[in-house]
Amino acid sequence: MASATPKKSWWPYIEHGLLVGLIGWRCVELWRARRSSPARKPSSEADAPSAAALHGLPRDALEAFERLKTLAGPREVLTEWPDVVEAPGASMGMEAVPEGEAIVFRDGRGAIYKFKLKEGVYVNMYFTKAGYRRSGDLHDCNQYDVVLQGRTRLRMIDPHSGKEVVQEYGANDFIVIPARTPHMFEFLEDNCLLEWWDSSFKAWYYKPYRSVIELGLPLAETENRDFSVDTNYAEMKSDRTKYPFGQCPRLVDGDIDLCQSNTITRYLARKYKLMGKTEQEVCLVDMLMEGVESLRIYNDKLAEAAKEEYWKTYFAKDTTEGRNGGAHIQYLLNFLTKNGGKHCVGDALTIADLCLWEIVDLHVRIFGDKLKETYPELLAFHEAIADVPGIKEYLASPKRLASPNANSMG
Repeated sequence: MASATPKKSWWPYIEHGLLVGLIGWRCVELWRARRSSPARKPSSEADAPSAAALHGLPRDALEAFERLKTLAGPREVLTEWPDVVEAPGASMGMEAVPEGEAIVFRDGRGAIYKFKLKEGVYVNMYFTKAGYRRSGDLHDCNQYDVVLQGRTRLRMIDPHSGKEVVQEYGANDFIVIPARTPHMFEFLEDNCLLEWWDSSFKAWYYKPYRSVIELGLPLAETENRDFSVDTNYAEMKSDRTKYPFGQCPRLVDGDIDLCQSNTITRYLARKYKLMGKTEQEVCLVDMLMEGVESLRIYNDKLAEAAKEEYWKTYFAKDTTEGRNGGAHIQYLLNFLTKNGGKHCVGDALTIADLCLWEIVDLHVRIFGDKLKETYPELLAFHEAIADVPGIKEYLASPKRLASPNANSMG
């Protein structure tokens, strides 16, 4: 008896054809739009001539490419700038992909379709949700981008003056990023972007931009996960299998069933790569988490006299050497300051940042302007973390608990 032949799926070929067709159609549309519209002008008269020219490709292509040679950063940008480091390989497994084929990578931010024209030569199509960022790098060749849909903001560092140039682009806009120019895209709307280079792909990271992008990466991985709280208080007090300590919180994640707040926090931090990159960073993160716990308040409310005594012991600038049980907000600020002010540990978001943010947020409710005036660095950190994509949306959503620990203060 003849064996049945599995039915071949044509969808990958159809999808590939649709993408290629979309690219061609939008490029033709862009060319027509450019012929009928004036060249884009710089947004600021204060920009240096070289920086202003970064805003877009002039209409005269020959003149534009000659100017690109002067706009490109010197080679010393790659070797002598302290904030520029060689990026790890970003092939996404392209070595095994045949020429003319594509591979797709997806995360919480959207998707990247990477087309392989030949070895080392790629065309990328990005689909990115509003609020996220990409790039944070620079290349040893010119980069070209076409916005197919949605508005985006492009930040670039002029490699000659060191000034930041900022410009917004919309559908059909053509962008040229000169060689050795640090840049970062901020997507203001859901966006589709086409990108390619005029030489083999190789990247260097610009750390100030890359660190901002990496802030949002772990949070992107949690997008669409349901972390809602569903508590049965009667069961919590009676079922010692589910609630061995007779209290919340409890986390169930597949086969993982956990109680105790800090155990759950550390588990999620490990799962979403928020515990640090090295053993030293992991230990520092763990230490800071314990330091934060020393300051946590479990009182429902504090009377004014108690607030004054609490401030004097744990927050006053002149009491760090007094008897405080190892708890003082200045101790935590010291870690932040020593590490540059953006992160408690390392150069990326960790659970230590989130724990410090939470304890600062709690005390802002209690002490308000007094805390802001005494510790402006902590409040700047608090605002920066609250603006991270994913965190920002959560804080503005109904999912945020108004009363942690079931009371109004902590």
